[in-house]
Parts: sequence; C-alpha cells; structure tokens
Amino acid sequence: AVTAALRRLDFDVATVENGSHRAMMRAIAEFGDRIGAGGVGLFYYAGHAVQVRGGNYLIPVDARIRAEAEVDYLAVNAGLALAQFDKAPARLGVTILDSCRDNPLPASFRSMNRGLAVVGTAPPGSLVVYATGPGQVAADGSGANSVFTEALLQHIERPGLKAQEMFNAVAVTVGERSSGQQVPWISATGIREDFFFKR
Repeated sequence: AVTAALRRLDFDVATVENGSHRAMMRAIAEFGDRIGAGGVGLFYYAGHAVQVRGGNYLIPVDARIRAEAEVDYLAVNAGLALAQFDKAPARLGVTILDSCRDNPLPASFRSMNRGLAVVGTAPPGSLVVYATGPGQVAADGSGANSVFTEALLQHIERPGLKAQEMFNAVAVTVGERSSGQQVPWISATGIREDFFFKR
C-alpha cells in the first residue's frame, strides 16, 4: 500500500517484502545509489525491530538470533539507511520506522530495551519518523496495515502539506485512534527547505 502511494506521488520505488538479511543489505546499498546528489530519499520499514545497546536493528525474516552478540551480523543496523543520505548527498532524507512491535528475540538479552531508541545523530536534512515514542511499543492494528501506516496512507497524498505538517497530522490521527496509547515521534535535523509530498 505504501509502495502504491509513493508511486502515485512520482517516487522511484524499490520494494523488498519479507526480506532476508542479504536482500535487505543489498537494497539499502542500492537505495543510496539511487538517491543522487541533491535528491530526496525516503526509507520506509515495517516489521520487527529491536533496540540493543542503544542502537536500532531491523530483523530480517531469515534471522535466527540466539545470542545478543549475533545481533550485529544477523540483524540490519537501521543506521545504515541514514548513512545513505550522507552518501548521496541528499537534499532531504526521510526515514520511517513502523517497527516498534512485539520483540521476537529472547528476553534474556541484557542490553535489549523496550521499543526503539531515538537516533542521536542524523545527517543534516534528515527527517526521522517513528511509529511511536522512544521505548514504547506500537500496535499492529486489526487490518492489513498497522495503525501508524493506515494514518500515513490517509495523509501522505493530501495536497499542500509540508512534510513535517503531514507527519504531525499522522501523529495526531494515530493518537486519536489509539486513545492516546500510541503517539508517533518525529525528529528533524537541519532541514533547510520545505518539501511537499503533493503540491
């Protein structure tokens, strides 16, 4: 559904569904190559992710993580996606993480924390959007998509909204639909110009 919406908005979209570790790593590297200098890049992830030692890791479908030390090489560090915006370098880099759900890893991991961590350092011109606040867990929703993604699909094609205004509208909608139990978190770093998904 997000792929279809972005294509209607004239994004050049590459989609990976149920990605293995190899597929995810390749897609992230190719993503950086596709942005181009001065371009706008958007990285959207929906699925399992965990916070370990203050870092966020995306969990591939083929990951069989049995020990905390294996997270570094069996999961995908979400920071790799942010690094692609610097690599381009991008005019604007948007990262959307709809991934703060139930944790698939053993509860015995000592450095694992609830929910995701807020990215401490992001390249200038970055907009990072989390489905819920730091250390919180997002709802899966009762339909094909999560509560957050349903709200994103509702607002992303609205004309005349700046990107930050659009994500604020998403946050308000998620908060209303979850009776205040889930409130998305938005972090902006050095954004110098307005961007509209749809004029």
